[in-house]
Amino acid sequence: MGNFDDDFETDAIEKCSRALYKLDNNAKIRVVRYLLDKFGLIAQPENQSKEIIQNIQYQQNNVVLAEQNPMQNQSNNLLNSSTYIALKDVLIKNLTKSEPELLVVICFYNSKYGVDTFTRQSINDAYRDNNIATEQRRKNLSGNLNSLIRKSLVQTITDEDLSITPEGIEYANTILSGNSLTKKRKTPIKKSRSTKIIDIETGDNE
Repeated sequence: MGNFDDDFETDAIEKCSRALYKLDNNAKIRVVRYLLDKFGLIAQPENQSKEIIQNIQYQQNNVVLAEQNPMQNQSNNLLNSSTYIALKDVLIKNLTKSEPELLVVICFYNSKYGVDTFTRQSINDAYRDNNIATEQRRKNLSGNLNSLIRKSLVQTITDEDLSITPEGIEYANTILSGNSLTKKRKTPIKKSRSTKIIDIETGDNE
């Protein structure tokens, strides 16, 4: 019977801890005092108890609103995703001027425009789906991803999952707006050797 009670106690502790974690320290104290009063463990003046209840309701409303905001932001991002052209069109328009830029854009698209995580396999899938998969790209993927991680454009979440950072999102949007940051290399102009013209009569160089 003791083990059964222990399970309820552990469950209550876990649930209360998760609920209190979302509140600031003052709100945590008010909630704990209210619970102690509710179960008759401490005596509280009636007016103070009502005030605590009102404060808890106010805090709960704020917590609900705070939890909704990330979802609202996610919905906004998903709605805005319709403004992005297909990855195939990105390739056709040659918006990415280097392999790292292409990889950043693929990471951005695979993350649902910065909302979700993605995997290395999803990058290979994007290469294959857009007919740009090569053995060289597959071999260089780890090194190229590590380069993006060092530049804080991508970060590791788990052994399988990665995410694009705010810097990576900004960089991807810069590329997609047609403002590639990759500098074009100037082709060196070979200087032709000057031809010497010799005056047949005098033998002097002109």
